[in-house]
Amino acid sequence: MSTLQPEFILPLLLFPALIFAALYDLRYQKIPNLLNFPLALFALIYHTAFTGLNGLAFGVTGMLLGTALFLPPYIFGGMGAGDTKLMGAIGAVLGAKGVFVSALFTAIFGGLYAVLLLLVHRGYARTLMQRTWEGLKTLVLVRRYIPDSSPQSTNTSPRLCYGIAIALGTLTHVLLQHLGIDVWNRLFA
Repeated sequence: MSTLQPEFILPLLLFPALIFAALYDLRYQKIPNLLNFPLALFALIYHTAFTGLNGLAFGVTGMLLGTALFLPPYIFGGMGAGDTKLMGAIGAVLGAKGVFVSALFTAIFGGLYAVLLLLVHRGYARTLMQRTWEGLKTLVLVRRYIPDSSPQSTNTSPRLCYGIAIALGTLTHVLLQHLGIDVWNRLFA
């Protein structure tokens, strides 16, 4: 009877967590703390148990970077706090390099997801393009940004459930890594 090797425990935990996060976000438009905090805590305990203080530093730096990468979009209202905390938890699991590459893939999937939503919701896309064009014209003519004061209908605007993009981006990174494709070294070495 073979035992499960330690390097496979976290991905086995991460996969269902990401799938749950994506489905929960799709259904409720949020990612629960009840998922994010235990995932981060387990990863930190796991890394510390197997590699001591170096493992703890690995998990903490990943968690801080994952959170920091998604903090600006959260502050400016582009995503929810759950998305930011999920990326922090992923950082605790994958470390700084892993969460950075996952965030790159997440951005790609997020962009594709946003384009898909705009294609499906063409009326909203037209309104968005018109407002953007008017804002750019005003910026060029007046040489300052004047926020759009027209009422926005939040009921008709499509919701971007970024948990889906986070799950796809992270799963892509982990699967490529499992196949021996080190994206970090290909991009930055």
